[in-house]
Amino acid sequence: MISAKGKRGSMKYPTSVTTVIRALIKKHFIFACLIPLVSWAANSDTSEVRRVMDKVMAVPEIKAAKGFSAHTFIGTGHFYDPLFMRDWGKRILVNDDGGADGDKGSRILSFDADANIEVEIGLKKLPPVVGFDIAPADFGAVAGQFVVLSQEKSGFDAALKNHVVQAIPQDGKGEVTRLCTLQALPEKEGGQKSGFGVDGRFGPDGSAFANRFFSVTLKNATVYQTTADGNCEPFITFDPESWGLPFALNFSQDQQYLLVSVGPGIGAGVDAPKGGIARVNAQGQIVGDIIAPGIGRASGMAFAPESFGEYGGQLFVASTGDMEIPVPMTQALQQDGYVYRIDNTGTVHQVASGFINPAGIHFAFGKLLVADINGDFIAGRRELPEGFIIAIKVE
Repeated sequence: MISAKGKRGSMKYPTSVTTVIRALIKKHFIFACLIPLVSWAANSDTSEVRRVMDKVMAVPEIKAAKGFSAHTFIGTGHFYDPLFMRDWGKRILVNDDGGADGDKGSRILSFDADANIEVEIGLKKLPPVVGFDIAPADFGAVAGQFVVLSQEKSGFDAALKNHVVQAIPQDGKGEVTRLCTLQALPEKEGGQKSGFGVDGRFGPDGSAFANRFFSVTLKNATVYQTTADGNCEPFITFDPESWGLPFALNFSQDQQYLLVSVGPGIGAGVDAPKGGIARVNAQGQIVGDIIAPGIGRASGMAFAPESFGEYGGQLFVASTGDMEIPVPMTQALQQDGYVYRIDNTGTVHQVASGFINPAGIHFAFGKLLVADINGDFIAGRRELPEGFIIAIKVE
């Protein structure tokens, strides 16, 4: 277990920052892009090294709207790219898409209400995992296991290629089972590979989406569905010019619709879609107009529980703003990420600002938890454990 002491703020550095970076490289957590930084650190004034590292590892100041407060729940130094969270008994699971160990490079961790972190699946078991969930009881031979959407191996080149859906026992001790490879779209539909995976989750038990694992790949703007027999097929492909690219998934409270956050791609022009949330029925058809149009690169979504004050039942959604790819190695990134809420009339309200690249959001411990990857590990190539989690509370 990682001690909770000192975790609520940014990472505390020992006397020699160079020693820390060299140790990370030795353990295969950080690779070539940081070797020049190590060389520079070895020949630089320690105060300058500390200044730069403090800058890139700092948790930004989050400004909460009236009625809310925000504080750092888990600071930098523990996660590379914390993405999505799931309930797991009295703890919360989070997949950390970063770190590297040969052709592997991802972790599934858990934490409790006091921010005590445990590693459930370590670096040597899986390639980079971008989405995950727990298989329901009716999901065949891998029922109860973690089902993950991942690259086939670590590295940027693999991020562009077809992704795979795999399963691993929750204790991490058994074999990894490959359920299927997400195939590229047919040539008549563009032939794009299932690269740049993002979210993945199972449909709610008892709903028309039950016993299907849904996963998102940005490169071909597609949501796939995987069944227990290992069959994977496209569920819906979005038109990027009309809807933007899909990112994260959730389900409507009545379980009638799959909710898909959509937004413009990186480098999109001024005429690109402005972001929002699409509703998709169980047959893979978009229903109605976009929800909350204009919120930018919409990412993680979560419905507030009734215990969340006057906001119970409202949909909260994060927006990543302008992702900087590749990531500047020695500079803090733009704080243009937001969290919004959508009230029962469909009106959008700002909840908090100052995030960098918020991904998944999740209600737990009486708070809204927001996972921010900060500088992206694989696509952005900033291989530092500078991700963090912010907690938002009702005042």
